[in-house]
Formats: sequence, structure tokens, C-alpha cells
Amino acid sequence: MFFVQKLVDGINCWEAEPNAAAGRTHGWAHHERYDVDADDAVVIRHDCEWRAEDGEPLLADMRTITIDPPADGGVLVRWDQQLTAVESRRRLGSETLHGHYSGLAVRFRRSMRNGRVVLPNAENPDEGRTP
Repeated sequence: MFFVQKLVDGINCWEAEPNAAAGRTHGWAHHERYDVDADDAVVIRHDCEWRAEDGEPLLADMRTITIDPPADGGVLVRWDQQLTAVESRRRLGSETLHGHYSGLAVRFRRSMRNGRVVLPNAENPDEGRTP
């Protein structure tokens, strides 16, 4: 599970590795610290600082990820995040060749889902497909 803004002041923070390899301007979210509390729910507090390739701080990023105990056949994961501009105002953008993109993404291994995906409307997009 991860979140990233595509562009911060025109600096591509989504595709840091290929841009770095090609010698293009890039940025990334640098891990600062985290802590985990696992009393009832699991709560992960994670602080990052988004930086430009030269180390210039762009955004302070405070995330809280809460994973509630399983109930009703599912697990609820809540992602709360606060981005704060560092040192000056920042412009967030998401322009790509194919439209706009920034956001929260989750990628699960099929083995974690018993090979099954169920959408909120209870539809199974894999129905009829061979895993």
C-alpha cells in the first residue's frame, strides 16, 4: 500500500527510479520514522519528508494507517495523511501523457486473497477466468 503525488512543483515524485537512471529531475518520499501500536487495532504512524533530488525538502508527510480487527468477512484499512509544504508554497500536479494520476494504490498478492477479488458491489471481476 502506498501513496504518492505525481508532481510537486513539477518534480516527478512518482517515477523516481527511472527518472534518476535517465538523469532527469525527480523526487521521492524519504522515510523519517514510524511507530506501531497493536492494542485493539493495528495503528502505524509514519512520518516522511518528500525531497527533490538535490535534497531540498518539499513536503512534510504524516500518515496514520489503522487496520481494524477482521469483522463481517473483511478487514477495514483506514489511511489518514497530512501533507504540509516545507519552506514555501508548493504546487501539486498529476499531469501525465495519458491524463492525470496521483493517489493511493494497493497491490495484493493473489495468495493473500485466495485468488479472488470482490468489488464493493459484490461483483467478482475474475469470474470465469482461470487464475
